[in-house]
Amino acid sequence: MSNGSGFGKAFARLCRSDAMLAEMPDFGFMDGGCLSLALAVREWLGADVARIRFAGRPGRLDHAVAEIAIDGRPYLLDGDGLGTWDDVREKLRSLESCDGAHLVEADLATAAEHGIGDDGRHRALAGILSAHFGAATPEAAWLDAGWSEPEAAPGPAP
Repeated sequence: MSNGSGFGKAFARLCRSDAMLAEMPDFGFMDGGCLSLALAVREWLGADVARIRFAGRPGRLDHAVAEIAIDGRPYLLDGDGLGTWDDVREKLRSLESCDGAHLVEADLATAAEHGIGDDGRHRALAGILSAHFGAATPEAAWLDAGWSEPEAAPGPAP
């Protein structure tokens, strides 16, 4: 994803942190952990703010993302940060050889049939997101290149 925003870069950096990856010891966020991260974002921001979406092709789901709205426009969060659907589609095309992907409405049971699942890891990931970014609401400032992270709370760093 192009990830030109300060929040997107901070989110991607946190996803690559030891704390987050320790919760995903057997795979990463583009190798089976995408739904765990999307569910974590939904738990962190709230189900009324973040919804789970899937990228796929006819008859196949390939990737889960969390969709949020900023100023009425949809943006997607995954392990690479914050971007638009065009960003995610291009990433899937160039990095995953997944041409022709589009956003697909699917439920968690359908995702599981396509090998996209979560075994409860999202709860720990949501805790890390909450501890790092605090209680947050998507806002236009997240799109700015100069967005900076909130002051770190006392305690262990992720």
